[in-house]
Amino acid sequence: MTTQKTETSTPPKPAKKGTGIMSRVVAAAVACSALGCPGTQVRPPPPPEPCPSGAVEAMEARGIETGDYYGAQFLVERTQVIAVKDGATELRLIGKWKRMPSGTIFSGRLTVSDRVYGRFTRARTPGGESFPVCLELLAEGMEKGLERKPGDDSPTSARVFSTGEVRAVREFE
Repeated sequence: MTTQKTETSTPPKPAKKGTGIMSRVVAAAVACSALGCPGTQVRPPPPPEPCPSGAVEAMEARGIETGDYYGAQFLVERTQVIAVKDGATELRLIGKWKRMPSGTIFSGRLTVSDRVYGRFTRARTPGGESFPVCLELLAEGMEKGLERKPGDDSPTSARVFSTGEVRAVREFE
């Protein structure tokens, strides 16, 4: 006597929407981990460049010599972590710096990289006087550029603390 086995087959479950996309994302992540794919691309710091014409003389006329530094803050009301991006920006001088009055505004550019680098080339006093400067942005400990804070891994924007130091330089290195 021959007995036949009957297989009970269950119909396949329909795939959940998006499962294919998720499996591809997971597969790509696993492949990158195994192959060593690069992470977030970090741009290099800005290249060396000269100071604006007359900047060193204008700073010296106000008693500020190369290497001098002083506190400055982005144009926010209180110290805090803020979002910044590549491009034009301004800082406000915190207090009087030799013969440069408190509240002087420094205009320049930020470059987002492994840190946020700032170069400031123009000053405008509260009285309206404007003149060239050559100032670079420093973090506490006199390290060039501000430390990036967690929360923004973009190559062109970052989160930083709103205060730092500006140092007078003869050229941007």
